[in-house]
Amino acid sequence: MRELKTKDYASAANIVIAQVPLANQLGHHPIATLGYRELRMEVWTHDQGGLTSLDLEYAQGFDQLLEGFTDVLS
Repeated sequence: MRELKTKDYASAANIVIAQVPLANQLGHHPIATLGYRELRMEVWTHDQGGLTSLDLEYAQGFDQLLEGFTDVLS
């Protein structure tokens, strides 16, 4: 699980939108919880009941994606 604080609601929503190509490429879709100035991304392999290498691959890609959002993270 990754919890982020953002400068505003729109910034958190933009991060969710930006990760869609990654999730589709991997065929692995996180649970995104969007709130005012906050975002929680939860990823785990449901059919395996826990974390797998696919989750780690998504997390690495998501971390790279966030490098483009440093100006909106607080």
